[in-house]
Amino acid sequence: MDFRATPLNVVALLLIAFAVWVLYFLSKRKLDTNLPLVFFGAVFVFLRYSETEIHPYVFLSGAALALLVRFEFMNRFFTTLALGLEFIVISGIAAKFFADAFGLRF
Repeated sequence: MDFRATPLNVVALLLIAFAVWVLYFLSKRKLDTNLPLVFFGAVFVFLRYSETEIHPYVFLSGAALALLVRFEFMNRFFTTLALGLEFIVISGIAAKFFADAFGLRF
């Protein structure tokens, strides 16, 4: 586990911190916020200009879930299901960035 403070690794750590902040807001059930959409936009820009790869289905499903959670007409079960899946996707992206920044392979 070695960390080299390259610009890409520092930006990856900033995105991890942003992911934690987004997960905190979502855990408080503040579903009308645009933070998940801003997070996925930042991840898209980071993936576009770095060599880091995330499976497109993971990224697109997370962005779709972020858009889906913003709907207010869903009942509690579907909102909780979509929110839980979004937690898993954002946590997985943060774990991938953490592994890439610290040189871990999984």
